[in-house]
Amino acid sequence: MTVRALTNVDRVIDTYTVITDAFADWLAANKFTAVGRYLDNLSLAEIARLHQRNIGVFGIRTARRNGWLPTGVMGKADGLETVQLANDLGFEDGTSISCDFEGCAPTTAASDAIAYGSEWPALVTSRWKAMFYEGAEQPLNGTQLYMLPGFTLYWRSCSIVPSLQCGYVLAQTRPGNVLIGPAGGQVLVDIDQPETDLHFPARSVTAMFP
Repeated sequence: MTVRALTNVDRVIDTYTVITDAFADWLAANKFTAVGRYLDNLSLAEIARLHQRNIGVFGIRTARRNGWLPTGVMGKADGLETVQLANDLGFEDGTSISCDFEGCAPTTAASDAIAYGSEWPALVTSRWKAMFYEGAEQPLNGTQLYMLPGFTLYWRSCSIVPSLQCGYVLAQTRPGNVLIGPAGGQVLVDIDQPETDLHFPARSVTAMFP
């Protein structure tokens, strides 16, 4: 396995749907080069299926149910489970693993969101690149997000979200949740555009390739 940075010429999607042989064939034929997949329903067989077609994979950890109230204790627990899943799935060191952070309750305090975001990457960064997915319905502003310890990469959702001074390594295009794929086997996905952020040296999202 190898890990490489994605560039602006890579064609990238993310999806919660398990990728079949037929859809993987369609992705390869249409020159998609990397897929973000949720660790919660990803398997070794699916990773092998994508790698057989030279498509890279990076990991995403699913957000909790809409209306949740984050805490530092939750962040530590979710980070530990993320490490266990990524390890079981064989993700190589240096692969990007994303924290899907969105759908918080309207009453969520910024301090609780910061506590969650401070604990989640603590163990993940021991081997992988912790990436923060900036989704809708979360209480933090751009400065607070940028100051979260442990996250070195930021991914902008297709929602209207605060801008970060460091920029992004990945951005979902609008509209989100589009159907693509072969006739009779289309899959709901988001299309993502890799970028380099504004750090020096610039940082990039990474994926695991065969």
